[in-house]
Amino acid sequence: VNKTSAVLTKLFLNFTNLGDGIYYFNATATDLANNKNITETRNATIDATAPQLTINSPVNNSWLNTKLISVNLTVSDAVSGLNHTNITIYNSVGAVVNSTTSTSSGNYVVTLSVAADGVHSIFATAYDNAGNSNVASKNITIDSNLPLIILNSPASGTNTSSAQIYNWTAVDGTSTTLNCTLRIGSYVNSYSVTNGTSYSANAVIGASGIYYWNVTCIDLAGNSNISETRSITYDLLNPSAVLISPVNNAYVNSSSQNFTANLSDNLGLKNATLNIYNSSGLVSQTALNLGGATNVVVGIVANLADGAYNWFYRVFDWIGNSAVSTNNTLTIDTVWPMVS
Repeated sequence: VNKTSAVLTKLFLNFTNLGDGIYYFNATATDLANNKNITETRNATIDATAPQLTINSPVNNSWLNTKLISVNLTVSDAVSGLNHTNITIYNSVGAVVNSTTSTSSGNYVVTLSVAADGVHSIFATAYDNAGNSNVASKNITIDSNLPLIILNSPASGTNTSSAQIYNWTAVDGTSTTLNCTLRIGSYVNSYSVTNGTSYSANAVIGASGIYYWNVTCIDLAGNSNISETRSITYDLLNPSAVLISPVNNAYVNSSSQNFTANLSDNLGLKNATLNIYNSSGLVSQTALNLGGATNVVVGIVANLADGAYNWFYRVFDWIGNSAVSTNNTLTIDTVWPMVS
């Protein structure tokens, strides 16, 4: 690489602009009689390059749902060799939460625990044998708690014949937003919900029946929780009332008549009312409690004076849907014809 000569007993020689690597050196002395001697050969390593250091995971600004943090690193030094690496976790105010020192090189994982949820920083500092160093860092947010989901409305056991607004509140200790999924039977829809704020979703259910509904929410760290399950009954169909007897436009010779009808509802009947009118107005009105039956034949006996009548049934289900039967005409004539 270089050489020099001198007649001094001590010689100091500076070599500059040498690149990284291992160098071997010795000295040869020659006197005036041409006698020579050579020293031992020594070596020196020049390393002005910092070690290579990468934090592979966690990803920067990622959310984790565990307080046990696995840090994956790749560390190397090609010249003087790696001496050690310090791995330290700091909390949001800069206090050291946990740290460790590793002499490993290549790709490896160290696991450190933290005491509390919140924003943390991971710092790794690698040192080689020449005293060079390199630093890498990542920011993470730890959220190890499950979100809480509070159902606000509708109440469990609600009966309805129309679209409903489903309202709930998702509460989380760290996440600002949550992804929530509303399930009503086979109906499924997802919504982005602000932490601690009630959210309303309008769900359209197309078929009558009893449905069970709940809400599942996932926070930014992947923690998932499910609410209580409530029931709701949708009754989108009106009941039915079909008159049986007396038949329409009947003429009868008895004042006592049994007004019968077939009443039905897909989810259950609440009550029915028989209404009888003549030309002057309402003559008779009689109510029946049907107790939730889905199909029943009812009969109400009424004693009427001779004359013409219109009669019909009005029926209600438990939701409040109603139906009115056809309007039948009846004529009662109990007087025998006169023959002379």
